[in-house]
This record gives sequence, C-alpha cells and structure tokens, in this order.
Amino acid sequence: MAPNILMVDDDPLMHQLYRPYLEHAGYRVLDAATGEEAIEVSARETPQIIVMDIRLPGLDGLSAFER
Repeated sequence: MAPNILMVDDDPLMHQLYRPYLEHAGYRVLDAATGEEAIEVSARETPQIIVMDIRLPGLDGLSAFER
C-alpha cells in the first residue's frame, strides 16, 4: 500500500503541479483546500506526511497543525 501524503492548499494549481510528481514517486495524494478540511481528511485517512500552506482561508495552516 502506498504511503499517503495530504496536500493542503487553497490554490488548485499547486495540487495540479505537485500531484503528478508525488504519484510518480509512489505516494497516494490526498487533497484539502482549507484547514478544517485538512483536519477532517487527516482524521479519516491518517497521512504519513502533510504538506500544508500556512495562509489558508478560515483556519490557517499553523492553527490546523496545532489541532
């Protein structure tokens, strides 16, 4: 089973740019666009790595990381 990476960014272009490289490297890429969504996805999927933008709408990246 491929390790999970949760990519959290409100810019869809970032997801489009990084997804092919990460999948080619053997990772399963999970997506979130907000801090709240990141918390939900990480609770459900248990990613091994989280790559998160600090400036997110609503709950920012640092606050989401603390939770």
